[in-house]
Amino acid sequence: EGGGGAVSVKNVSVGTIVEFDWKVGVAFLSNHCKNLKVPFVRVLLKVADANGDVRVHTFEMSLAEFKEFSRKFQDISAAF
Repeated sequence: EGGGGAVSVKNVSVGTIVEFDWKVGVAFLSNHCKNLKVPFVRVLLKVADANGDVRVHTFEMSLAEFKEFSRKFQDISAAF
């Protein structure tokens, strides 16, 4: 008998953003690259887990990547 069993779906939480900060920067000097002066965005996220423990995440992205990142956050916010 081919069984089409029920699929269990669980809610998954990745935490709550408690702080979001960003800064635009431009790199002028590097040992690895001659063609710099390209702007970037440095993002700092503080995320609290279910226990209230806060972890800090930092990362850098190009302006184009940041615009897409920001658009996705706006889409998510509009859904709630």
